[in-house]
Amino acid sequence: FFEDPVMLQCTHHICARHVPSLTLGGGVPCPVCSQRTVLPAGGTMRVDSALRLIVESWKEQLQASSTGEAALLCGFCEEKPARRRCIQCDGVLCEECERTYHSKGFFKTHIIVDLVGKDGKAA
Repeated sequence: FFEDPVMLQCTHHICARHVPSLTLGGGVPCPVCSQRTVLPAGGTMRVDSALRLIVESWKEQLQASSTGEAALLCGFCEEKPARRRCIQCDGVLCEECERTYHSKGFFKTHIIVDLVGKDGKAA
């Protein structure tokens, strides 16, 4: 995975930590296409923060799937992992939204079940 990816002039990316070891005569040859990127003054290339965020998100999703956690987000807040499902709404909820929103008004008669059983398998 990329760590602090920098974009070369050819639009391929490498990790910033590899720039010093790949630098030849003030430029970096791309490991993919061999096109040479001239280093900016000072020799420091700007980190592609958008790609770094994408990679971090991807790592989190892989980690969640390898530990058996559902990567499904709550249908109400869209921020926290979903742990429960409403049968009537056919929607998924985090524990906080179930307590806060889905236990009041006409929702209080809805049947809520766990997404994952006590044995760790999908319910």
